[in-house]
Amino acid sequence: MAVFTDAALNAFGQRVRPTARVSRLTMRRLAIIDIGSNSSTMAVYEGSCEHGVNRVYGHGEPLRLIRQLRADKTFPPAAIDRTVEVMRLFRQRALANGAEHVEAVATSAVRDARNQDELLGRIRAEAGVAVRVIDGEHEGVAAVVSAVNSLPIQDGFVVDMGGGSAQIAHVVTRRARQVVSLPLGALRLTDRFFTQDPPSPESVTDFRRHVQELLAPLGWFNATGGTLVGVGGSVRALGKIDRRDRALRAGSRGESHVTHGHGYGLSLDGIEAIWERASRVNADTRRDIPGLGAERVDTIAAAALFFFLLLRYGGFGQARLSAFGVREGIAMRWLASQQGEDSSLTGVQDALVPDVRRGGLWTRFFPRDPERCRAAARRATVLADALRVEEGRHALMAATHVASSGVRLEAGVAALLDAPLPGFWHEDVMDVVDILDPGVPRHMASIRRDRLRVLMEVALGAEAGAGPEPTAQVSDEGITVSGPPLAPGLAARFSQTWGRRLLQPGG
Repeated sequence: MAVFTDAALNAFGQRVRPTARVSRLTMRRLAIIDIGSNSSTMAVYEGSCEHGVNRVYGHGEPLRLIRQLRADKTFPPAAIDRTVEVMRLFRQRALANGAEHVEAVATSAVRDARNQDELLGRIRAEAGVAVRVIDGEHEGVAAVVSAVNSLPIQDGFVVDMGGGSAQIAHVVTRRARQVVSLPLGALRLTDRFFTQDPPSPESVTDFRRHVQELLAPLGWFNATGGTLVGVGGSVRALGKIDRRDRALRAGSRGESHVTHGHGYGLSLDGIEAIWERASRVNADTRRDIPGLGAERVDTIAAAALFFFLLLRYGGFGQARLSAFGVREGIAMRWLASQQGEDSSLTGVQDALVPDVRRGGLWTRFFPRDPERCRAAARRATVLADALRVEEGRHALMAATHVASSGVRLEAGVAALLDAPLPGFWHEDVMDVVDILDPGVPRHMASIRRDRLRVLMEVALGAEAGAGPEPTAQVSDEGITVSGPPLAPGLAARFSQTWGRRLLQPGG
């Protein structure tokens, strides 16, 4: 088990080159291919080192390479042929979707293969893709970069579970303090322990003992260190099952309409419930679990038990889920370096978006008129400050940005429900949707929704044009807000929802 200390992490090599010469509004497009132990995926991203990345295309193939490894640790010809075929397809689709650069990495299964040179040579010669094999520590650091650039965390832990290995990283001020890579991937654990279906009590006991032995040295892994973020397809599958279960039990239309789980809080109890459900039945019955994809039917029990043991060992009550992963971390590294020919993970920890919430909004909803959008956000800020709004403050800012970006309301709501919004927790996004679309309440209490909605509408008055910094003054008479004239009836609605008069200079 290797551990990266501060000194080792700082010794990766050269630091990231400055990017001041690159316009902050320059969006570049690149493709990242990840040849994992369970599946191989390709995604095309558009983004910048200032704002982060937004996935514009994605495709995956369940190659399950770790199961293709023979006893002598070599891939058979059929597995190599299939992988080369998939890489050729990925490159074609990447270029068709406007990628100016294609970066490919391979992880646990390829790391273990004795004939990896044969595989990578054929991919390079026949598919035109140069693949870099990264070790577990670099994989873990890339997962950290993706997590801190897609969720509002400063300190905590990032756990990336793949098919062959799991990376556990300690994060301090958005950088990896130390990283361990353990042979605790979902496919690896399933094939080693759960050979019976459903698993036998003896195999469950052996599984628990094995995981606990590998976690025992991690004295630094505990809930006092901050938020736990789960990364990878296995934990996203757990989150999807839990969301569907909650939606069915609560009749929550909002939960059932969210197709991603970015920022979702998956509780320890929820994980245990999935484990109990998945481990007591065979694969044919597990297929009927709402939210469980066919590609995870055989591994979901191992993934659930691992995450349950992991959270319980560290004393965590929940894990926050990230829809972003190693691919996004590598994409951020490339954007930060601005060196297409040198896209190594050297210095990857410097690839940090300065303001993750602002970056996420500007990447997903780039405004047609940036200055008007900024003016609306400034007005929302002064209103929130004057009224001492804390709960829902980030949702108010996000809703104001989306509404002032020029996107149609219906399209904006659909985009929030269908794809992750970097920088925001799951419940924040649901609040944003409620503010933008108050006619269909999904998450927020009605009185809070109405209050934030009217603040957004007042803030949107700044879209009339750029001017001096907006101000809001509180007095016994009410709140005086500078800016363009408000729409008729808005002041009355403000008074009804906030119980205070809304005034304007000279009004």
